[in-house]
Amino acid sequence: MLLLAQNPDQYAILRTEPALIQSAFQEAVRVESPAQWFTRVTTRDVAFDDVIRSLKHLPVRVHTN
Repeated sequence: MLLLAQNPDQYAILRTEPALIQSAFQEAVRVESPAQWFTRVTTRDVAFDDVIRSLKHLPVRVHTN
């Protein structure tokens, strides 16, 4: 609800097009997720900017936003 209060133009769109409510809810959960980052462990070498790095079994922090 806070996102809609902060974005009244989007709230107006949802009021006129209720079919968009489900996707708006999913987007709000994605944007305001309580899990803003998490850690994964790589299982193979990883390419960053076309450079292969040997990061096997090292933790990598992933940001969701």
